[in-house]
Amino acid sequence: MKRDLILVYPKIGVYGTIIIDLPLALIHASRLAYAKGYSIKIIDCRIDDNWEDTLLECLKGNPYAVMVSAMTGKPIQYALEVSKFVKDNSNVLVVWGGIHPTLLPMQTLEHPLIDAVVQGDGEITLYEMLEALEHGKSFHGIAGLHFKENGKLIQNPKRPPTDLNSLPEEIPPYDLVDMKKYRRQGFNETSFSILTSSGCPHKCTFCHVPATDSKWIPEDVGRTMRHIRYVMDKYHPDYLYINDNDFFVNLKRAEALFEEIKKEKIDVVVGFRGTRVDELTRADHKLFSLMEDIGVRELHIGAESGSQRILDYIKKGIKVQNTIDVNRKLAKHPKIRPSYNFFTGVPGETEHDLYLTTSLVMRLLRENPYAQISSMTEFAPYPGTELYDIAIKHGYQPPKTLQEWADLDPGTAAKKCPWINQNRKQLMDMLYFTALFVDRKIEWHFLSNRPHFFLFRNMSKVYRPVARFRMKHHISAMPVEVHLKNLFYKYLEKNYA
Repeated sequence: MKRDLILVYPKIGVYGTIIIDLPLALIHASRLAYAKGYSIKIIDCRIDDNWEDTLLECLKGNPYAVMVSAMTGKPIQYALEVSKFVKDNSNVLVVWGGIHPTLLPMQTLEHPLIDAVVQGDGEITLYEMLEALEHGKSFHGIAGLHFKENGKLIQNPKRPPTDLNSLPEEIPPYDLVDMKKYRRQGFNETSFSILTSSGCPHKCTFCHVPATDSKWIPEDVGRTMRHIRYVMDKYHPDYLYINDNDFFVNLKRAEALFEEIKKEKIDVVVGFRGTRVDELTRADHKLFSLMEDIGVRELHIGAESGSQRILDYIKKGIKVQNTIDVNRKLAKHPKIRPSYNFFTGVPGETEHDLYLTTSLVMRLLRENPYAQISSMTEFAPYPGTELYDIAIKHGYQPPKTLQEWADLDPGTAAKKCPWINQNRKQLMDMLYFTALFVDRKIEWHFLSNRPHFFLFRNMSKVYRPVARFRMKHHISAMPVEVHLKNLFYKYLEKNYA
């Protein structure tokens, strides 16, 4: 009789208290093993307040292993808590997977609580690991799996990216989780996240995806349609979120998929996480109209900076004018809300560069009343990226242990970047905060009538002119709002994280 494999998604801190989407990484990683008959259990600490009791009960069954997903930053702290709990209560193998072990597999494996690490895509690696455990075989030679043997760290070859079309199970095993528990706080819609491709073909120097040797591998349109049809028929979501790193690489594929959705009259609001300006530049009004017809509402677009010098520096591969042109195009399609991502704080960025960025933000909002600014985060040097190496040359002291990596927080990363002085840090904090309120996204998304969301919506309306004024003129003096934000985040983390 096959034993269980336990997959654990740890808490991720304050950022996981508002939007709690499906643990797609674990669901996808388990799909091959699940299809081959292995028993899989997923424990999501974000939604299970009694995860210790749940995990303890699972450990009584002597599972093959407990695999913990880990992202760089605060989530590592929670992943270590899970790992310690397993070791304190059993002799079960602890395996780590996710983006951080993929970027730094051997440093991760050095930690005494961790027995093995999955690097890269986990579908085939996890299955082969379970086959080895079931038949009492060694982990030697399993691509993508690194492990400890008699106290020594053993590094196997990397595994090439997995082609989703090659997996025998078309539909990921969503039944492994309780769909009713996944929600976005304050949103009146029920949302469902899916993947239709993996990887990304671009080489942005700040992004961890190129560092994983990832290639863009799309699902066939027919396979994706069967996936979407299954999700709609079984779960009936109001909002379908396409969580791909980059969806619009092949516009013909995108158009073919949209035509099929329209043909089958699938009634759902659609949003996209990974969208690039240069790809939307190639799109015409016909495609945008088709997107409106099928219910596309959100496009999260990586604008990154309003400074062409910075865009070239980070190898974004776009022009500032491209972003302006795309925004004007989308203004003629009011059902679609472009949501632009920006970040600040790369080595060598000047205040003039920041002025160019905030000027672009104001222009985008002025020229398209449906535009929104999803973020203006602080640059964090992620391992394996080109900017990570550049940051080190500029005096950045990289973490040397897994525990030190747990302190890397995108919200406070500038504190660890020696090229950013206190005045610049205060300005960046203010830009991050005001970006939350310069548009109408809070009114558009937080539609719940619960008292604190009602108050939040109305306060955002009052504060919006102040936010725009502060951003436009770079006024960071007396940052009372930032302190209130920090207190609010501490409250969320204490009561919900």
